[in-house]
Amino acid sequence: MNTAKQRASNLAAANQAAERKAKLITFAGIGIVILIVGAILTFAFLNRNSGASTGPTAEPNPAAALPTGADPETYGLLVGNAPETAPLLQIFEDAQCPACQSFEAAFGGAVQELISSGDVRVKLHPMFFLDSRLPQSKGSSLRAGNALGCAADEGKAVEYHSAIFANAPSVEGLGWSDDELKLFGSGVGITNTERFNKCIDDGTYYEWIANSNQWSFDSGVEGTPTLRLNGQPLADSAFNSVEEFLTTIRAGK
Repeated sequence: MNTAKQRASNLAAANQAAERKAKLITFAGIGIVILIVGAILTFAFLNRNSGASTGPTAEPNPAAALPTGADPETYGLLVGNAPETAPLLQIFEDAQCPACQSFEAAFGGAVQELISSGDVRVKLHPMFFLDSRLPQSKGSSLRAGNALGCAADEGKAVEYHSAIFANAPSVEGLGWSDDELKLFGSGVGITNTERFNKCIDDGTYYEWIANSNQWSFDSGVEGTPTLRLNGQPLADSAFNSVEEFLTTIRAGK
């Protein structure tokens, strides 16, 4: 079998298996029964370069510009004002990942609560590996990650992160246009729209996203969403409920 075809076949099989596993949220009346388990949560991928994106792309560059709050060593985007002594929660995600969208729907409010309370340091690690699998999205993962960096410069990273997932297209691969990404900025209260829009148009943080993507792979990330607490994989039991998630994170173990 042709090597490229074999990679594509393997990738398709892995994605189908992951999608079958993504039984993440069941609605029961006005209550939500959360069925997320860490081992189920991961949206699998096999190859970093499974195809070519028809949109913009980027290569890692140690000299890349960094948005406000980005760590120059791990390239994670630190949000909130928690002290250095607080537990560290790292979230690795691709904006187009369906399981990431399900995680955000179930636990996004809890993560925002942790950020707002200052109890926990939260570091976002955006990735863009799905751009190669979803060429019709025209590089939406990279462009959305770039827009997140642009929003961080405007002090709206948390709000913009939520807006991206809240406005995820119903059909995987449709992605977002740059005009939509700009509109999300206005929607979360970014006032200097001229600067924000220029940041999007210029792709100011494409290389930062490439750095984040590469560092995530190099650190052992094998799928998204991946969550680490103080450098260790988050225990499966943390996903049993929102309450247990909050308790686990705040305890730092």
